[in-house]
Amino acid sequence: MAVPDVSIIVQAMHALAARFNEAVSRGDWQAVFDAMPQWQVLQGQLRDIDWQAMAPAQRDALAQSLRNLQTLVDGLAEHAEAWRPELAALLQGSTTSSKLQQAYR
Repeated sequence: MAVPDVSIIVQAMHALAARFNEAVSRGDWQAVFDAMPQWQVLQGQLRDIDWQAMAPAQRDALAQSLRNLQTLVDGLAEHAEAWRPELAALLQGSTTSSKLQQAYR
């Protein structure tokens, strides 16, 4: 299996987190939910990285980039807290919709 390029994965995660933040600033949580599978794939690819094989400077740069990414994610968490009732309703609606689709297939 090919080793994923860490910088590309982290850049993609930064771009996606920025899209998430932009969407939540508009109150468009559905866009976040729709793109969440992409996030999960990227996040899963980070597990395949041989961190020990990296040069110290590369590890330091990656660590800083991941800290910056965490700041973006923390911003999403703050938005989520503020929108908690609306998100609960949206998730309930998604669950109900999924159950209905399965029932009528």
